[in-house]
Amino acid sequence: MITVAGLGVAGSYLLRRLHMEGGFSAEGYDPKPPGYYIPCGYAVNFNLFRDYCRMAGLEPDNYLLSSGRRVVMENSSGLSMEFRNVGLSTIEKNSFERDLVEGLRVHRERAKAGGDEVTVDATGISRSIIGHARDDFRMQTLEYLADSGLSDAFLFHYFPPRASGYLWSFPLAGTSMWARAPQTLFC
Repeated sequence: MITVAGLGVAGSYLLRRLHMEGGFSAEGYDPKPPGYYIPCGYAVNFNLFRDYCRMAGLEPDNYLLSSGRRVVMENSSGLSMEFRNVGLSTIEKNSFERDLVEGLRVHRERAKAGGDEVTVDATGISRSIIGHARDDFRMQTLEYLADSGLSDAFLFHYFPPRASGYLWSFPLAGTSMWARAPQTLFC
């Protein structure tokens, strides 16, 4: 038996592919209720996303929210660089994760280590099975959903070195899945 702990994008995708390949007995564990919202993680390279969706038997266009026309990178000193977007897109992550595990053996509880042939810890930053590394460095992330912004661009703004961090915004508009448009997500 293969246990996949954590059913975000990585764990859900792994569980689906194991099921599709056949010959594997696998089940997924995640204590979050279906539809639980995890901030950020919407941006993907849609060219690669398309390939991964097809390998999982899913239609990538079902999840596309927006493909901004441009990418803007800037720093606090006023230096800026802009280029044409060639694949960076936002997706409807919750629907994607839900569809990946539909019909598979999923338990809405925390996985327990040990006992199975293989346990995969796909719990991201929480690392609920393998635990945190001694020198782990984590930063808090804030998220804000706005009704306006650069709706046609992905913006990456880097703060001065001693400020430690960055802000990025990406467009979520362009689909009926979001009630109000245009919207931009700031992280």
